[in-house]
Amino acid sequence: MTLPIKEGCGGGILLRETINKETGEKGYSAATGSKGYRWLESELVREFGKESDIDRSYYDRLVDDAVKDISAFGDFEWFVSNDV
Repeated sequence: MTLPIKEGCGGGILLRETINKETGEKGYSAATGSKGYRWLESELVREFGKESDIDRSYYDRLVDDAVKDISAFGDFEWFVSNDV
């Protein structure tokens, strides 16, 4: 598993292999949802004590996007409440 890492803290760009359907040539592009962030293997984060370098803004963005998507269909606060 890879984790988003703050820029300047040793992470790399997360790429996936692509194949051009017309020519069959291989290429690379950013993995879905990874663009704009740097990534590091979770084992390396733990091994080198880089937990404080995890870029939590990536997760904040995911939460904000989810709230927006849920709100398109109804009241988010009601959806997440414990009310019966």
